[in-house]
Amino acid sequence: SFPELALRDQTLHEYEDGAMPDMPQEIPLSGKRYRVGLAPDLKPMLTAPDGKRLKRVPSKASDEEKEHWVAVKADIGDLAKLLLARFERWLIDGSDVDPGHFQALLEHPVGRALCERLIFEADGTRFRVSEDSSCSDASDEAWVLPPGADIRMAHPAEWTEDEGKRWGTLVADYELVQPFAQVSRSTDSFLGDGTPVSYTHLTLPTNREV
Repeated sequence: SFPELALRDQTLHEYEDGAMPDMPQEIPLSGKRYRVGLAPDLKPMLTAPDGKRLKRVPSKASDEEKEHWVAVKADIGDLAKLLLARFERWLIDGSDVDPGHFQALLEHPVGRALCERLIFEADGTRFRVSEDSSCSDASDEAWVLPPGADIRMAHPAEWTEDEGKRWGTLVADYELVQPFAQVSRSTDSFLGDGTPVSYTHLTLPTNREV
């Protein structure tokens, strides 16, 4: 269910960006509680109390529990598609992400799993989010997100060549499967006269790679 949001003075995208469906962080199976999330291949996954990752429910689970997991899996898939469309739009049009919504993403099992695979920018620093929700920069150094800072999806057209290589190396080293092309995104960063192109607040159809 979506939270009640005032539509006054909001665009449709702003309304959508503030909406986060409820989803269980854990589900009970065979007398144990399993964490819900996404596997490295972005498919729904369960994590057992001992840390073991599963894509199927334990054989001892009841039929009702198995049916519940089927329903949760479908919800995860739908939510992942919604969030990926939202994230890629942020990348293309340079939208600012509300700090409160960003924190809600990190506290959500699907939102956090997707955020961990992408590069963001705040306060002039590009950063990624680790599994424990800590942040680090392109040098893989710990970095603290300033409270209330404006956040946006980092666009590679605005990176230096060296920074792009460092992010590419980190993504490969940590075996991060990006849900859409970001670090590897092909862009034309300069106009004919050598002027850098800024993509901030540029709105284009989301079916075009920018």
